[in-house]
Amino acid sequence: MTQEERKKFDAFQRQLNESPANRINFFAGMDEERAIANTPYEQWALQSEYENKAICKHLGIEYRKEDFAVSAEGLAKQWAGGLPDME
Repeated sequence: MTQEERKKFDAFQRQLNESPANRINFFAGMDEERAIANTPYEQWALQSEYENKAICKHLGIEYRKEDFAVSAEGLAKQWAGGLPDME
């Protein structure tokens, strides 16, 4: 995903999050079936992937799973970077 496509994606996602009525209408109009998982974490991950795919499809952006993956190590480093230095 290019930076321009990511900006479009983020702006549209923000627009959906700011208006619950628009969000409901947008996802209600999708023709893809949603997968169901056994655990809440798996269901959250599937729901997130479904929403990302739907937004990409709407904006004409090719969906690639790696564009939305966050490594645990990278997330931990980002979080730890905000901690005060204990030395």
